[in-house]
Amino acid sequence: MQEYPSISVLIVTWNGWHHLQDCLPSILSQDYPREKIEVLVVDNGSTDGTVERLEAAYPQVRLIRNQENQGFAEPNNVAAREARGDFVALLNNDMRADASWLKEAVRCLDEAAGRICIASRILSWDGKAIDFQGGALQFLGYAEQLNQGKSASDFDAGAESELLFPCGGAMLIQRRVFLDCGGFDPSYFAIYEDVDLGWRLRTEGFRVVLAPKSRVYHKLHGTLSKAREEKMRYLMHRNALFTIFKNYGDASLARILPTAVVAAVRRALFFSGADRQSFYLWGKQQSEIPSSGIPPEHILWQSREAINHLVVLDDFFKALPDLWIKRAEVQKRRRLPDEQIFSLFCDPFRAIVVDPGYEETELRLVDRLQLDALFTDAGSMLETRYGNHIRSLQAEWDRIARETRELETQKRRLELEIEALGERQAGELRREPDPPQPLPSGRKSLPALYAEFFRHLRQSGWQEAWRQTRRFFSRQWNRRKP
Repeated sequence: MQEYPSISVLIVTWNGWHHLQDCLPSILSQDYPREKIEVLVVDNGSTDGTVERLEAAYPQVRLIRNQENQGFAEPNNVAAREARGDFVALLNNDMRADASWLKEAVRCLDEAAGRICIASRILSWDGKAIDFQGGALQFLGYAEQLNQGKSASDFDAGAESELLFPCGGAMLIQRRVFLDCGGFDPSYFAIYEDVDLGWRLRTEGFRVVLAPKSRVYHKLHGTLSKAREEKMRYLMHRNALFTIFKNYGDASLARILPTAVVAAVRRALFFSGADRQSFYLWGKQQSEIPSSGIPPEHILWQSREAINHLVVLDDFFKALPDLWIKRAEVQKRRRLPDEQIFSLFCDPFRAIVVDPGYEETELRLVDRLQLDALFTDAGSMLETRYGNHIRSLQAEWDRIARETRELETQKRRLELEIEALGERQAGELRREPDPPQPLPSGRKSLPALYAEFFRHLRQSGWQEAWRQTRRFFSRQWNRRKP
């Protein structure tokens, strides 16, 4: 007979009573020994009556109240410290759990093998689309939920598989390990706190495993959709930097951190829409951001997105003293080198901005710093993804270089022809046997006109020679008028 560990289910909510009406019944009806389950709800200062309604409808639920919205990371830490279970199961308030959610997650546990963190399979509310069935990490710290939005029937859940990180919206983890490793980093607030946790667990030798039969159903960002998108993107960019700074080993960080900073600046320039030529002394006279035909709201979005990256960099540098302390703790607890972790990134060279100029910058940095050598398993993936792009760029560079050489040759040939023409005309003037006879009305002979033209050409260039010639013919024409 299977031994069922005690589990504390943790739910963080903010103005989400309408979500809890689906979420809580699905937990209380689990196919799991009822005496082994406790439920803790952390309310982040809701104003929709969540606290009062929860106390009246679910007196068996333990309630933790916050006076303000403290995000996702720290409220779960607080709840884990208050929990009594051997394991804590985290669940978003806008999810409902399958009846066998906890039982299937527990079946995948194997403490002896280090499998102490279980990720659930997350589907859309109607169960037709995938929300989370594994994740990948780009080498700059940007996570992706694999096959998100695709038909669940097209992607068999398959067997259990090892992941780098779980989705914090539906996961099970040994409470002791969670607290011992520091839980979620409270400075993250939300976004990528689960990626950071999973990476830290792996450096310590623990394993995160996907339990495909442990299913939940998600309303798809029913909570986060209330937040402004740019604030979510700020957290995404900032927390990606925090994550790579803390978790890469020394040798890897020395090569990847400069790339991350340069890439952030490059993204800021890209989203600004600015024409770099307009800032050069030899370029346009005025710096402008082109706006013709672009809706004003899109221009505002671009500007704020560009500034977003710069604010992230500034906040990252301000946070460095604290990040150094956190990094030192992570590295002190490290049991596995980067080389034994990188295979779990799955897609380290995924493009995070679809723009040829940005991709070219990132590829140059990858090549110059030999980052592809770090992710040896991703070498073929890099070739598959970018090989044709790199070869087309090389072909374009070769074509431009060839045409430039041809233009230089043509330019030199024209210069020689002009020089020979000038010498020939000067020679003809020197061979003139007799001086030209004066012409009536001050008109010049053709050889004299040629000589004056080439004198102006040598002294002042084409424009002045042509101007003087036109002036001469204009005077002659005026004299001929009656």
